[in-house]
Amino acid sequence: MTNKTVQFAPGATDAMRAYAKMQYDKLLTEYGDFQVDSEMVDDVVATVIPTSIRIEIVNDLGKAIWGLHPLLNSTRSDAYLPDVIRRLDAIAAWCDEGNEFDGCCEFNEALGEITFTNNDN
Repeated sequence: MTNKTVQFAPGATDAMRAYAKMQYDKLLTEYGDFQVDSEMVDDVVATVIPTSIRIEIVNDLGKAIWGLHPLLNSTRSDAYLPDVIRRLDAIAAWCDEGNEFDGCCEFNEALGEITFTNNDN
C-alpha cells in the first residue's frame, strides 16, 4: 500500500485544515465503529502535535478536549498539519482497502503508511 498524501501549496493552512477535518470526519462516519477505533485514530494522529501545544489549546479553550477537532481548529497546530494529514491519509487508505484500524495497527513513519503489528507475543 502506498500512501498518496495530497500536496498543498505553501501557506495553504486553511485548505489543509479543511482537508484534515474532512479526512477525520470520513474516518468517524464512513467506516463504522467495527472498522475504525476512533480512539486509536486520535492517539496515532495527535502524537504529532507536541504535548505543550495540546496543553496550550486546552488552556485556550478552558476545558478538556476529546477527538481531533479542537486540535485541528486551533491555529496553534498549523505547523503540524502536514504530518496530521499524512497520518489521516494513511489510516483512510488502510481502511479503504477493507482493513480494520485498531490497537493492532501503527503508523510506520518510514513508509508513511499503516502497518499491522502482532501484539500477541
